[in-house]
Amino acid sequence: MARETTISLKTVRIGRNDPQQADDYAPAPRQRTTYSCPTGHEFEVPLATDADVPDVWECPRHSIPARSPRSRSSTPAATKRPRTHWDMLLERRTRPELEALLQERLDMLRAQRTTNAAHQS
Repeated sequence: MARETTISLKTVRIGRNDPQQADDYAPAPRQRTTYSCPTGHEFEVPLATDADVPDVWECPRHSIPARSPRSRSSTPAATKRPRTHWDMLLERRTRPELEALLQERLDMLRAQRTTNAAHQS
């Protein structure tokens, strides 16, 4: 004989019974710190008033380091340009080598196109 299994689920109400929603709850006092990135974009970051304000914060739009106007050092942080595929290619081959490879590949494709055109005729 098959036994029936009863499953009961407990639900939790979020909202009125949430202890953080009580009347005596107050968020921590905050300060807004302005940062500007090298592209001229400015943005604000809310921080607790008792927090140490960092001199550098990553720009959310450009993903590069942005500086606070009240930062201690006036020199911008050195940013390293990301390496592109072309940069990595030039590390392995010289331009004349790349041009020779390109010409070789173009000749191969032209020969293949000629062969395919001859077979279709």
